[in-house]
Amino acid sequence: MTEMKTICKHSARLMVFVAMVFFQVIAFAQSDDNVDKGESLSVIARPSADSVTLRWAPKDIQTWEEGNRYGYVIERYLLARNNTMVSPPEKTILTPTPVKRLEDPSWEPLVKVNNYAAIAAQAIFGERFTVDMGQQDVFSIVNQAREEEQRFTFALFCADMSPAVAIASGLWFTDHQVVKGQRYLYRVMVNKPESQQRPMGSVFLNTDDEYELPVPSGITGDFNESTVMLKWDKAIMGKYTAYVIERSADGKKFERISDIPVVSVAPLGGKENRYEYASDSLPVIGQTYHYRVKGITPFGETGPASETVSGSGAVELSVGPNIFEGVNLDNRSVSIKWEFEEKNNKELAGFTVERATFPKGQYKVLTGSRPLPVEVREFVDNQPEITNYYRVLAVSKGGKEYRSPLYYVQLVDSVPPVAPRGLKAVVSDSGVVTLSWDPNQESDIYGYRVYKANYETEEFSESTNEPVLQIAFHEKVNLNTLSENLYYKVMAIDNSQNHSSLSEVLMVALPDKVKPEPPVFMPVQSDEEGLKLSWQASASRDVVSYEVLRKDRGGNEWEQVDVIDASEAVNPFEYIDEKAGSGRTYVYTLLAIDEAGLKSDSAQFVQGAWVNNRLQAPVKWRSPEIEAEKKEVNLSWKYERADVSRFLLYKSTGENPPVLYKTLQGNLRNFTDSIIIGGQVTYRILVVFEDGGKSRISEGLLVKF
Repeated sequence: MTEMKTICKHSARLMVFVAMVFFQVIAFAQSDDNVDKGESLSVIARPSADSVTLRWAPKDIQTWEEGNRYGYVIERYLLARNNTMVSPPEKTILTPTPVKRLEDPSWEPLVKVNNYAAIAAQAIFGERFTVDMGQQDVFSIVNQAREEEQRFTFALFCADMSPAVAIASGLWFTDHQVVKGQRYLYRVMVNKPESQQRPMGSVFLNTDDEYELPVPSGITGDFNESTVMLKWDKAIMGKYTAYVIERSADGKKFERISDIPVVSVAPLGGKENRYEYASDSLPVIGQTYHYRVKGITPFGETGPASETVSGSGAVELSVGPNIFEGVNLDNRSVSIKWEFEEKNNKELAGFTVERATFPKGQYKVLTGSRPLPVEVREFVDNQPEITNYYRVLAVSKGGKEYRSPLYYVQLVDSVPPVAPRGLKAVVSDSGVVTLSWDPNQESDIYGYRVYKANYETEEFSESTNEPVLQIAFHEKVNLNTLSENLYYKVMAIDNSQNHSSLSEVLMVALPDKVKPEPPVFMPVQSDEEGLKLSWQASASRDVVSYEVLRKDRGGNEWEQVDVIDASEAVNPFEYIDEKAGSGRTYVYTLLAIDEAGLKSDSAQFVQGAWVNNRLQAPVKWRSPEIEAEKKEVNLSWKYERADVSRFLLYKSTGENPPVLYKTLQGNLRNFTDSIIIGGQVTYRILVVFEDGGKSRISEGLLVKF
């Protein structure tokens, strides 16, 4: 062990690096929320064509110490074969002899060639394990931590950095008895006596799953004067525990910048832990360098390279340009002059002049796609705005920009903007008016004022307390009003407080929320065709129809009789209910309906009964039969309706008018009358129905004896 300690001294540079990340590694081991809190070992698996390699790590010091003492046993359970479940799972003990770390003397050959092995061996077997690097602040803090925590953390870290150390530490096993198409559960346990609880961990694996290492993504480089800060996304399925940085001067031949990898010491999750960082010193300022990143897995595999990020360093300037003069030339152009030390010209690519109409507005480049030459100290803006904020940017050869303070120049403006155009509006059912218009083309527009009136002929009043900057305006209006429309105008104002004329008037139709006035009923009349209803029109101008409702007197259910179009200018309105039954009394009401579908209150109720005065078809006579011997005549007739109450038989002789002769019940269709031989008589019949209605009187039937 004495020789091993001597070798460890040669690993001081590596020990410094490991000590610097010590506290972060501890925090990582104790705060990984993505693992099963119920298991004491973290286990991962790496499938190959003919084998499966397992790696595991204890989650706490006690489990690590017990693993070092007892070793580990590994069980494999066959869960499925060719997508068919195996029940119960087939159990195989893969380690009849437990997997254990190497004993002290067996580490010495590995320690001679592997610095990580030297540190791990010192952590496992050393009498004391402290890091004393001149008692610098960070190492003083580390030395105050518990010794066992140091041993635990450093040993696992070195196992992650070197597969040989992981194997020597008893944290590695390869299963060569796997079969394609099978799904396994591996269980790793500390080989404690069966009477005691065994710490364990597990992992599932399908031998058909493809194993592919991801490409590090999102790499960026921030190139400063002599350094570069690299950043990349490490949220790639947690495959990698360390990274190597490669640099190239020609973009073709890449070499590692250090033999010590960049270690991911913060857990995944959250924006602050998403990225990995690394820095490098640029060998030559002004030379372009290319960087890329590769990941290293706990199995010692190096993944594919990321995309390349390129850049170069540049000399930092101590001071930027300063604008000392801005002159308005005849209110048509502006001359800008600035100061900049000529000794720094050799570090520049040139100057860029920018302009905006507001200090925090969007700046426009005035000097084109290429910077002005480094000797130039003046620029003339031939198309200035009314309000101008200028700044000059000194652009270094490395692309870094040094901005001057802002310089303000204003032209004289007496021309008002044009009146806004393209007004349109939308009104919601709740009464929110959203007014919008086309933006004015003038570049110095300060804002807009909105004016409103209830009628086009009245004076408009301002609805905006102050100019609005947007080309839209919102306000809520009262819909429970008799006004059917609102009227709007808009005015534009520029930065010089020049006011445009008012825009053209926009009429905005309001949603109708006021129900119409009810109509006024007139008395009901009985007509030959039915019950005649009449009413005075509603006083509301937007009524489009009337709904006629009725019910039986004493009833509760209203029925719709008809809907009457109100478009015709008729007053009063008349309607005949032809469906009214004769002799029945009805109650009627009316509802006025406006353009918005709103209904009025009910009109006052009226009632009426229809008496059927409509004359029905007359009786048709059959041929009479005269019995001279009996001095009788048999009269008969034909009538199809069954609701006959009675027949009224009229009789006349000679030229005399007919008089009522007999009243016959409705079920009779014949009558026998006595006669006088040698005379003549004319008969007529009138039908009376059960509802009181009557038929027309029949034609006369002349009978001669």
